[in-house]
Amino acid sequence: MKPWNVILRTLAAVFLLGVVACRVPGFSGGTGADSDGDISGTDTHTISSPYLSRVTFPTTPVAEWHAPSLSMRASGAPGSNPIARAPLYVERGVAVLDSDGDGVVAYDTGTGTEMWRDDELGCFPDFAHSGQLVCRSAGTGARLIDAVTGGGEELVGNPVATGIMRRLVGGFVYRGAVYLHGYPDGGDGYLLARRDIKGTDWSIKTIATSQMCPILGDPVPSATFNGSIGLDTGSAGTFVFDPDTLEILTMGATFSAVPGPDGPLFSQPCTNPAPGASGGPAGGGTLTAINGTIIGDYESVILPSWQVSTTPRGIAIAGGDLVDLDNGDVIVDLILWAATSFSSVRSLVVVGDTAVFTASGGRIGIDIATRDVLWSGPVEDPGEPVGTDGQRLFTTTGQAVDLATGDVVWTLSVTGAGGGVATAPDGLIVSDRAGVNFYRATGDLVTSLPGQENITVAGVGDSDTGSSVDVSRSDPHALTACGRVPELRADVLSLDSGILSADMFVKPACPEGDVLHGRDFVLRLRTQSGITVASGVFDLSASPIVIPPGGRTVTFSFPEGSYWIAPGSLAGDKAASPGTVSGTLELSGGLILVECERGEKQGRDDGEWSGDSRIDDEPAVEIARSSGLGPEEASSTACGALEEIRRRDRPIVADELAGLWQPQLASMQPGTGGHDCDSILRTHLKFRDRYPTSRLVWSGDWRNYDRKEWWVTLSGVGFPTADGALQWCRNEGWGPNDCYARLVSNDVGPEGTTRYQ
Repeated sequence: MKPWNVILRTLAAVFLLGVVACRVPGFSGGTGADSDGDISGTDTHTISSPYLSRVTFPTTPVAEWHAPSLSMRASGAPGSNPIARAPLYVERGVAVLDSDGDGVVAYDTGTGTEMWRDDELGCFPDFAHSGQLVCRSAGTGARLIDAVTGGGEELVGNPVATGIMRRLVGGFVYRGAVYLHGYPDGGDGYLLARRDIKGTDWSIKTIATSQMCPILGDPVPSATFNGSIGLDTGSAGTFVFDPDTLEILTMGATFSAVPGPDGPLFSQPCTNPAPGASGGPAGGGTLTAINGTIIGDYESVILPSWQVSTTPRGIAIAGGDLVDLDNGDVIVDLILWAATSFSSVRSLVVVGDTAVFTASGGRIGIDIATRDVLWSGPVEDPGEPVGTDGQRLFTTTGQAVDLATGDVVWTLSVTGAGGGVATAPDGLIVSDRAGVNFYRATGDLVTSLPGQENITVAGVGDSDTGSSVDVSRSDPHALTACGRVPELRADVLSLDSGILSADMFVKPACPEGDVLHGRDFVLRLRTQSGITVASGVFDLSASPIVIPPGGRTVTFSFPEGSYWIAPGSLAGDKAASPGTVSGTLELSGGLILVECERGEKQGRDDGEWSGDSRIDDEPAVEIARSSGLGPEEASSTACGALEEIRRRDRPIVADELAGLWQPQLASMQPGTGGHDCDSILRTHLKFRDRYPTSRLVWSGDWRNYDRKEWWVTLSGVGFPTADGALQWCRNEGWGPNDCYARLVSNDVGPEGTTRYQ
């Protein structure tokens, strides 16, 4: 892996949906939290969960891209396995998947482009959402890999390399430290190992066999919460331990993380731990209330496998009842509904106020607040819940289940056994024997959960390497800078009077809010094909921007020379009919990519933010002081923009304007009259500013032009006759040398296709 100081000096990773997390030098990103203590005076709750999409799926999601089933072995040897598991990591615009032991591959979630691959690695899921993967490798036995870039470093001196650990079962990064766990060499029990990412010394903790609760099965995703780590090892059972000391807090057969500022990490203990036990706990489960009261011994106890909620939900299925872990009350007697239709309850999840448990032949939905059974019934292949958009529950069988009714709203195809379904910020990833598929969400942003309103979804970013700064409580309208990075989403682009403005919604990673400040705040907007739309360096040192807990919209303006494509060009490929393209574009999912670098003095730089800033309602508008590009890069950017505009405009001209007479406003040839890509582009953009319907064509694409290497700007308004086009020129005040009528067509040659005033 690249050294941190190198990574943080480069541009941050690209996000889709116009979303980006800007990097703070010296600090990695953080995971949002519940915001019941929101000082802004609103009731907004911020949730950050890998199980919760940012966007809803009211209708069947759109198939955005497909990557064919493939082996990670370069030779394609017979018997090699295709990708057939749920992603190891989905965030920051990247989905990282393994191929069942044959290597690891990462895809751009917006385009399906393969970003990196390694045929020799075998990586573990990033359940702590750090953006870093711990992977098995030859040689030293373990590597640390950046999920976005694929760059990595050997974990020198780790217990596998030194012979202390016989088999590595898993690894992850959490709060600035890397953890490994597995079986010791030449002894019984289990090993935990820890090392600071920047350190060299490993701490080792041995868990005695007598402390283990062996069960059969592979490890499933573990969890982190409230400073503790719940580790599911599979055959060695589960452990909840302190991440700093590696001390075991509790051990058992299952565990569950409950969200909320005060929620505990529940575990179902193993009453008779002994080596050789299999198939589950060695004995019944002792269920303990949140307050420490022993509720009772049960033959089976099922805790929630995951929860998405603004408040802690201490519940469990114990002895056929849904039990409140706060006081031991029975919320619902599930046997009354389950016995006649299906049995073998196997999982429980919570979304808002709705609990859903899945059995071998059906599902049941329960309102925890009212204790009512919302729906129940048999399902032939219910699968396992893997995520939600707050209104629907997604399962491993590709089903979307309505949380209010239990109905299957739509179903995606999941081919063969061993496939995986995972929730991405703006879609679903399905990986199975047929390949990897990305399905784009079809609805609006998530704003509610069952029984819970005013929800905002924060990105699941890097684990925080330090605590966030304190909020100034003496003044409810003041806050200090968040030590974790915000997200930016481009919502609207508009062009007026030679200035391109981007309305960006800025969402702080910390529930307290954030302050953006410093001299070199860099934003670059790109198309999905990588063409730069705009690039600007903003000086925020004199006027820091306060971002309240609920987020706010900030307008970043790019003057002439710092933008290369107008909004009308971006909307061109979505134009429904002539005249519908304007100079303002409301962005849709995946249309714009955003890159960001916060600069030298942003957030916490060598200490806490020392100046309090007030929250106000004044709109924040920042103007770029430069593009941040050197002459050569600016020139190549202009040439690339011309080609991109031509690519987008050509089908519009062919479908809507070919065969009609149009006012021609400019024609310029590179190298003639001192013109280059930049001057030609600037001329076109000035016309596009005044006439948003304008189109750019390359004369070589059309038969009616006799000179084939000219860039031509047309008004984009078609007329059945040349007289109509000429009258438009006169009405707009253009003289005979500045505007004339041109028939654009591939059906006729140059003769008779030009008329002058």
